[in-house]
Amino acid sequence: MTAQLIDGKAVATDIHAEVRAAAAEFKAKHGFEDGLAT
Repeated sequence: MTAQLIDGKAVATDIHAEVRAAAAEFKAKHGFEDGLAT
C-alpha cells in the first residue's frame, strides 16, 4: 500500500459545504436555526 496525501483544506471545504446545506435544510423544515444555549 502506498501513502496517500490528503488535502486538508479541500476536505474542510467539502465538510463545511455539507454542514451548511444540512443547516439550511433544518431551518427550512423546522423554521428556526439550531444553536447552543448557555
